[in-house]
Amino acid sequence: MSEDFFYFVHRGEGPAGNGVSAVNPANGQIAATISLGGVSPLAVAALPGGKELLVLVCDRAELRRIDLERLAVTAAVDIDGQEQYTALALSPDGSRLYVTGRQGVEEVDAATGERLRTFAHEGVYGYRAVVVSPDGAWLYALSPRAVVGFETESGKSVEASLGGLEVEQSVALSIAPDGSALYFSAFTLGGDDGFALVRVDTQSLTATAAVYRTRNVPAAVAADGRVYIPTWDDVHRFDPQLSEDPEPDSLRIHPWDTACLSPDGGTLATASGEGALLQSTQPEDQDNEQEWPPTLPVALPGTAVAITTAAAPATLRSRLEAGPARALAAFTVSGLTARLTTQDGDPITGQPLAFTSAGGLDLGTAHTAADGTAQLTAQVLLPIDPETGTIDTSALTGPYTVRYPGQSSYSPAAAQADLTL
Repeated sequence: MSEDFFYFVHRGEGPAGNGVSAVNPANGQIAATISLGGVSPLAVAALPGGKELLVLVCDRAELRRIDLERLAVTAAVDIDGQEQYTALALSPDGSRLYVTGRQGVEEVDAATGERLRTFAHEGVYGYRAVVVSPDGAWLYALSPRAVVGFETESGKSVEASLGGLEVEQSVALSIAPDGSALYFSAFTLGGDDGFALVRVDTQSLTATAAVYRTRNVPAAVAADGRVYIPTWDDVHRFDPQLSEDPEPDSLRIHPWDTACLSPDGGTLATASGEGALLQSTQPEDQDNEQEWPPTLPVALPGTAVAITTAAAPATLRSRLEAGPARALAAFTVSGLTARLTTQDGDPITGQPLAFTSAGGLDLGTAHTAADGTAQLTAQVLLPIDPETGTIDTSALTGPYTVRYPGQSSYSPAAAQADLTL
């Protein structure tokens, strides 16, 4: 089991629902949640070392930097640009950030937000997804109609040959851990197959194969090259070399909108608008690869829109202070009674009468009935002398007072009666 945690970026109702939750892969429990306030998150990436996250904010050129050791947002970085960006990726050393926009891919200083360069390829617009090769030498961007590779040092660009496959409506792009292949979803126009998972060899930048009936979401690629992709009915695991009839292993969970593997490939995290799950990728019965362990539901405070892995969140030391307490004795005061009438003796009904002890204790309020009478039983707390253990009844000693505040038709009134302890 990986020591890394999954970090689900989620949106929800109100500011509390917009945040990042650290989920323990061992049990699916949320270990910490960091609020993003009123901004809505779109994408997330972990900085090298796994101690910090960068979150791309929707509808604005802004990043939120999250410190996992302080469990707090430490900076809001404005990107020096006017576009509404759609995806982000980090260079291997974490110094450069790549965000996709309509005209191309912006290279941004991850610390300051300063735009350094724009990568663009003639005739290609509307970039929606980007990944960086493990050595940082190439970045690959996906538009609705093409995959483009950019050499990061020279800026040279090469468009992938997709063998005639139409890349409509696609926003998903993943790279194998060894950098040998890209995977993305494409819509097959004019057919009954729906979306296809396409493999592109990064050496030749040519599409080599496709698996049909996938969803238009990112694939999760394990270190052994196996690909996990949400389909219309399930989450499937494909062998590295795709074919037209892959006969994938099925994890038999619901279709999801995004997927992420733990670094060791042992746990798959999936999420959609209906919830989130963790699933072991290792069958319980090694002789029967269809015997998958049960899924672990994740109770997020909102809808997950992106997932990444990083180091476990810090456990912050808590401080608790208790205040001094005082023992009190409970007394019941019963038989509090008063009758409210006119000067001629006619009852006044439905009027509030306030009862107070001789020591000023509020005993409560009662309303007069049809005969003008109000009755009350009060519960009061009296202090106990800590040295002698005796109860201080001085607040009850003496007559109690009843007050009528009056109204437009009746004048205020007051009366007293004895209270016997």
